[in-house]
Amino acid sequence: MNKKLSGKLCLFTSIIILLSFLSFVSGCTKKYKVTFIVDDETYKTIEVKKGDIVEEVKAPTKDNHYFKGWFDENNVFDFSTSIQKDYHLVARYDTFCDVDGHSWIAADCTHPKTCEICGETDGIALGHMWEEATSSTSKTCTRCGKTEGDPLPEVESIEANYTKEEIYIGDTLQFIPTIYPVGAIQDVTYSLKLEDGALATIDENGLFEALHEGKVYITICSVDNTYVACVVEVLILHPLIEDGGYDVFNIMTSYGTDASTDIEINYHTFNTVTEVEYTLASDVTFTNVTTITGSGYYFTEGTDIVESTFIPRNVIRVSIKGLEPDTEYIYRINLGNDTYSEVYRFKTAKDDGSDSAFIMMADIHYYYKTNEDGSYESHGSEISEGIMQKMIEMNPNVGFVATAGDIIDVGGSAKTWDVFFKESNSLKFLPRVGVAGNHEYYIRGTGQSDGRYQKAHYATVNNGPSTQLGLSAYFVYNDILFITVDNEKSEGRNEMLVWLEEVLSTVEYRYSFVMMHTPVYYENSESGNKDRDEVLLGIFEKYCVDLVIAGHYHGDRYRPDYYEGADSSDAGLGVNYMTLSFGGVKSRSDSNLATGYLVETHEGTITIKRVNELGAIVSTRTIVSKRNKPVTTETKENLIQAVNGVYNEENHTYVLNFSDKFYGNVKEVKVSETIRGQINTNVVFPTSSYTKLVIKNIDKFYDYHFKITLVFTDGTTHELTKTLKLGPDIHLEATNITSTTADLVFEAADVSLTYTIKDYVIYVNGEMIDIISYLDDSFTPITSYKLSSLVANSNYHIKLVARNYRGVVMYEVETDFKTLE
Repeated sequence: MNKKLSGKLCLFTSIIILLSFLSFVSGCTKKYKVTFIVDDETYKTIEVKKGDIVEEVKAPTKDNHYFKGWFDENNVFDFSTSIQKDYHLVARYDTFCDVDGHSWIAADCTHPKTCEICGETDGIALGHMWEEATSSTSKTCTRCGKTEGDPLPEVESIEANYTKEEIYIGDTLQFIPTIYPVGAIQDVTYSLKLEDGALATIDENGLFEALHEGKVYITICSVDNTYVACVVEVLILHPLIEDGGYDVFNIMTSYGTDASTDIEINYHTFNTVTEVEYTLASDVTFTNVTTITGSGYYFTEGTDIVESTFIPRNVIRVSIKGLEPDTEYIYRINLGNDTYSEVYRFKTAKDDGSDSAFIMMADIHYYYKTNEDGSYESHGSEISEGIMQKMIEMNPNVGFVATAGDIIDVGGSAKTWDVFFKESNSLKFLPRVGVAGNHEYYIRGTGQSDGRYQKAHYATVNNGPSTQLGLSAYFVYNDILFITVDNEKSEGRNEMLVWLEEVLSTVEYRYSFVMMHTPVYYENSESGNKDRDEVLLGIFEKYCVDLVIAGHYHGDRYRPDYYEGADSSDAGLGVNYMTLSFGGVKSRSDSNLATGYLVETHEGTITIKRVNELGAIVSTRTIVSKRNKPVTTETKENLIQAVNGVYNEENHTYVLNFSDKFYGNVKEVKVSETIRGQINTNVVFPTSSYTKLVIKNIDKFYDYHFKITLVFTDGTTHELTKTLKLGPDIHLEATNITSTTADLVFEAADVSLTYTIKDYVIYVNGEMIDIISYLDDSFTPITSYKLSSLVANSNYHIKLVARNYRGVVMYEVETDFKTLE
């Protein structure tokens, strides 16, 4: 072998030997990774030489669990094992509950049933049990108390939403109320008040069913706020009698709202085919008639136990409009078979402001007596007709008769009404207006029901308050405003008062008369009777009513120019009150004859002649109307400057004073108090003597801010304010002022207010920042407050508002300051 080849072989062999050695050395030093895993995350990794063992790692502890070991797949790892590969060892734990059992916490709204030891769950969460939000609470879970959203708006009003106010027996009426504001709770309850024998039902969904005729008041009340409700009146009607015979009776004529153009006719019948035919009085043959069909309702005494029963009948009302003023008309009623009633006549009022005349009567007390043969007749009260005739002879231009109640002795007596219509010949040619007295309310004896017997027999125009339709009303006769007010029952009084003021303030007139039965002012030292209705007295004085007429006491009484509890010496102030004497045989004697009253107006003067049954004038009274005097013009600027206010501590009043030139230049002044909003009133100026508005019940220690709006006769307005500071001056000021803080200091209020003031509301620059109690825990008044987080070099306006324990604002104090730079 040559040397060259031998050298190559030696080199190859050396390489082989070297590689084998390196392979041996490498095999001896190989390492593997052992990874320890806890809760699916790497806890620790250790590298181990091949063939070595791995040291056990201490597992982390877990609450309520014990460590079972490190597992290689499903087997506990043996740490004496020679490591020949990579390992993933997983820590496994068991709970103590596996040995001792679970300690379960019951499921709640958001968590399932859960072991408090190991956290294991069973089932699902219960979910919330929501109670819907109200105006005082948010939507709330009744199980856990969790809330969602804000409370709903407070209920302010309810609109009933229904389609008709009169329905027949057997019909239904659906109410779909709306609660305002719209976001408020819409749930309502329904309740019924049944009158006049009515029977009805209403279900929880507002479905009303009429079962028997009468009047029903449905009260719809908010569930969320039971103080908010609306009341709806529904009249359940019996179907009209259609074929009970051809007859008309109990015919009465009255005036509509405008007596120069409107007439009301009321009558009873037994069918539905009657018609009124009217024409000019000169058309005695009824050649050029106008025919009009009325509307009506079924009438009987219903469930009332009356003195004498009413045969079921239809009460028909015909309203005629568009007549000519100062014109005489005639009418008759077609009975339904082309036969006719007697001819009635009436004359419309003038509308030119010239002289007028009418008759007043009261307490005639028609009643009947029964003859031996069973027939009945009037007991003598038709003497009133003779008195009326004598007054007509004195003044043939008498336009109508006004009666102040108790014309009928018992309203619930059909026979009494029969004799009244039979004997009252004046009904055939003079329109009749009147109010119900207590006797018209009587159904038998002295038991009272309501005015439906009066309503069924009188032709009162339906322009009164909704609660007294057919009982209270008004009409304008030439330049006379004549108002009839039913004051026999308190029901509907508030609405009547609002209506009364509306009429007196909006209707144009020269003379004003208000008639009722029971006097609002009556003093009789002999009998001891003393009546005073302060609210009505105040309204009559406010609008300077010329004459307030009443009856009831069967005696003549007259109190002229009565104002604020005394006789007025001012020719522009004062109301005249007259109580009429009786006009029939009840209370009559040879020395105390029945009388009536003839009223005449002439150029601003009212003359009242009391005439007895012999035709003698017993007395004459003259009233000079205080209204419609010449107007002195004045500039608006001077009128505005004339307004001033004066506080009277002794009388607890605040008097706003005005110029006497407000008369004729200012229609009214509206006054509202804006701190509490509890005073809203107004004053009108019917004469130049109306120069003040007295605001009563002014509370000491309370502040008042009045907004005063002048409404001029040309329709323009001007607003001004007056402030009355009666609250204590607690000397509020800011001290220790820095760039970011300030101390408010103030004095305690009068000691008499210690337990009246509840808290102070603190406002900074118009924004409420806090409410602090007036007294601290030791019942000592708090007199300081710390302001912080202020802005440097800034102006601040501070207001403290004192409130009482009803949450009503009492007074306000204010101060200003500026923070340092």
